[in-house]
Amino acid sequence: MILNQAAPLVKPGGRLVYAVCTNTPEETDRQVATFLARHPDFHLEPLANLVPDDWRELLDAHGCLRTWPHCYGLDGFFAARLARS
Repeated sequence: MILNQAAPLVKPGGRLVYAVCTNTPEETDRQVATFLARHPDFHLEPLANLVPDDWRELLDAHGCLRTWPHCYGLDGFFAARLARS
């Protein structure tokens, strides 16, 4: 998993952004959940305070950015911000 390869390069207090152009659970939520289970020194950092107000409708319940072609006319996309303690 690419996240596991990048994790050691992130200093404490640093951030890692995982972004993919898909919405499949295998490549989005499951990748993040598996990564967080293996790396307890990281946590998901919601994007709500980091994006413009008009982007908030693009955030899911966990604060990850998610676009859907049938809703927004955009390609399917997912982004999560992971912070290292």
